[in-house]
Amino acid sequence: MNVLVWYKRDLRVTDHPALAYAAEAGAVLPLYIAEPDYWAQPDTAARQWDFIADCLNDLRRELARLGAPLVVRVGEAVEVLARLCRQNNISRIVSHHEDATAWTFARNKRVKDWATAAGIEWVELQAQHEGSVAEGSADCILETEAGKPLAPSALRMVAGIEPGVVPTARALRMKPDHCPHRQVGGRAQGLALLDSFLKTRGQTYHCATASPLIAERASSRLSPYLAAGALSRREVAQAGSAQLATKPGPDWTDNLRRFQTQLAARAYFARIFETAPDMEHVARHPKASALPVRQSDGAVFEAWKEGQTGLPYVDACMRYLASTGWINVQGRALLASVATCHLWLDW
Repeated sequence: MNVLVWYKRDLRVTDHPALAYAAEAGAVLPLYIAEPDYWAQPDTAARQWDFIADCLNDLRRELARLGAPLVVRVGEAVEVLARLCRQNNISRIVSHHEDATAWTFARNKRVKDWATAAGIEWVELQAQHEGSVAEGSADCILETEAGKPLAPSALRMVAGIEPGVVPTARALRMKPDHCPHRQVGGRAQGLALLDSFLKTRGQTYHCATASPLIAERASSRLSPYLAAGALSRREVAQAGSAQLATKPGPDWTDNLRRFQTQLAARAYFARIFETAPDMEHVARHPKASALPVRQSDGAVFEAWKEGQTGLPYVDACMRYLASTGWINVQGRALLASVATCHLWLDW
């Protein structure tokens, strides 16, 4: 059987249940679709695509070593999937379930309707590293699943497919978005950051994350790699647990435990978003609807976005974010709360 593995927010080989499932079933076609309509959404930017492109190039090298380099296509998902399935005698698509925005939810429904009509089986798996967080509190402790995150030792590629090129942001017709100090994407870079955090940078993690001056170094900086799926949450949690098992001392222990808790909280809030997707457009605070709201496309929004509000610390945080693509958690919360509560911008 020929099986298509549809990569989305899971850009890795290790700890990838969908890839392992497909490898057991037959010849594999690993696919990433660069969807221009998705990258034209207001919550996407060229700096994000550049990071994803780094991840895709890294993933392609990893998959090529296993015998099945990543195939990249540009276009609308249903059209790309239909063409590849028809041309390569594919009757099964395998992917991971994704926490959907309104746009991806609608796209997935179109894909499901097409697959049903075309007689294509679409298997959506829950990634093993998700869904293992204690219920009921954002201050929960991560349950580290048993078992080593494994990767297939080899893959059999569906024959005769041109891998295609990873497009540039310009090729996707995205607006220029210069970010001179953005993080480099890719699994190799993510693993290097994880290693340096667990061995050196994380010793002051708990107190340093509140400081805009030292959080840049002491924070894990792993969020984009987790968001893109270049690293799985399970392998990061297990790496932290392995470091804790070495009994590194009270300072290290406290900070690593705090990191594990934050990792769990990240999954907890992702689950909240999945169960309450309207928060993408509707404020969760019950009194928010009574506040006067300005549109997010006027002079006030532009001043906030450009770091020109006249509020010195707020503007400094925004300019730092624009330059680096990153801001510490308190700075990020400040920017959001000033926008929605002080400037009355749309949620």
